[in-house]
Amino acid sequence: MIVPLDWLADYVKLPKDIRSLTDKLTAIGHMLDKTKGNIIDLELRGNRPDLLGLIGVAREVATVFNQKLKLPDVRKLPKIDKSCSLVRVGKSAQDLVYRYTAFAMKIKIGPSPNWMIKRLESWGVPAINNVVDITNYVMIETGQPMHAFNLDKLIGKRLSLRLARKEEKFSTVQQGQIVTLSSEDLVICDDESPQTLSLIGGWNSKVSDQTVEILLEAATYNQANCRRSSRRLKIITDASIRHEKLLHPAQVIPALERAYYLL
Repeated sequence: MIVPLDWLADYVKLPKDIRSLTDKLTAIGHMLDKTKGNIIDLELRGNRPDLLGLIGVAREVATVFNQKLKLPDVRKLPKIDKSCSLVRVGKSAQDLVYRYTAFAMKIKIGPSPNWMIKRLESWGVPAINNVVDITNYVMIETGQPMHAFNLDKLIGKRLSLRLARKEEKFSTVQQGQIVTLSSEDLVICDDESPQTLSLIGGWNSKVSDQTVEILLEAATYNQANCRRSSRRLKIITDASIRHEKLLHPAQVIPALERAYYLL
């Protein structure tokens, strides 16, 4: 887990000596892989998906140094309507989807502020636009993957979750990469075709400069199914690495509230 210390310091007071910090983390099982300037890279050997976000690392630091954890600002979501037709989970996918929450929002696409661009770059993530950057930023911060759809590109302007049909095709957000799915792969579809996987977004409904309204989602899935799909399709992303761990369903709402605040 890459940990820019300037960013981590937003959530917890850090010791002045980096060696003191890394020694304490090593003592509780979070091995130091390497240090580069003001960035440390932790080798997380335990099954600790909560540490795949900077807030999780900050929580560990707060505990071992007896400091207070400072959570980032959020904005409460509109009241969740479980009967809303925006998202439907089909019978074939009900055992694979633990929680799926989404909301629609009108936005204006533009560049992210410089402070966010610099932080993403420190983590090795290139800036794309304000919406995509916020989804990446919140994932790094909280450990919760999320995805933004261009709502106007979704046929029927709604999503359904189901198992893929054998030999069904899917175009990933990486232009030109088309994968062939099996009947064991979970897909998130509009009324016509798959628009994203739990592993990676899709090309057809990606957010672009012409997007005026998004559908933003965060979810937790069956981790074993995500891992099998990742290995079969040879797709490994920051999102897939997290989804193949047992993410806690309770973190979906705080992550969406954080993204809502930043938007």
